[in-house]
Amino acid sequence: MEIKQVVQSKDISERKVEWNYVLFEGINDTIEDAKLLFELLGKDEYIKINRFNKVDISNLVGSKNIDKFISELKKYNMNVEYYETNGADINAACGQMISD
Repeated sequence: MEIKQVVQSKDISERKVEWNYVLFEGINDTIEDAKLLFELLGKDEYIKINRFNKVDISNLVGSKNIDKFISELKKYNMNVEYYETNGADINAACGQMISD
């Protein structure tokens, strides 16, 4: 199911959806990306920004723009929380598989 379908079906079912979002440097962490996320989801959604724990098998890097991104979402009156996931000490986290 695509994100737009989830958003539309949520309106029908009246169920709350919690969106988990991980910011990657240079991929989805700009002010423009925050604006696009708002346009996709709308202001009444709850977004949890999760810390990305670096894993050895990936070149992905967590964003340094987290505070700016969250501030931008809050300008649109979005409900946003930053969540520091556990597991960095074992190259894993919520939603990330251990790499060893």
